[in-house]
Amino acid sequence: MDKVGKKSRGTFVVEVLDCQNGTMQGTVFWANKQKKKSFRSALELLEMMGAVVGNDEEKRGFR
Repeated sequence: MDKVGKKSRGTFVVEVLDCQNGTMQGTVFWANKQKKKSFRSALELLEMMGAVVGNDEEKRGFR
C-alpha cells in the first residue's frame, strides 16, 4: 500500500543501455510482478508503464 492507502500498481527499475537516434534503448523491470522487458524507444517504455498504471490489459507489454 502506498501513502494514500491505495495498492501500488507500478514500481519500475529502468536500465538505459544505449542512446541512439534521439531516443533510448534498454530494459525495464516491473517489480510488482517480477517481470522484465526490453524497450526500443522512450515512447515504447512510457506506453508499457502507462498500460500498467492505467490497468490496460490489452496494451500491457509485460505478458
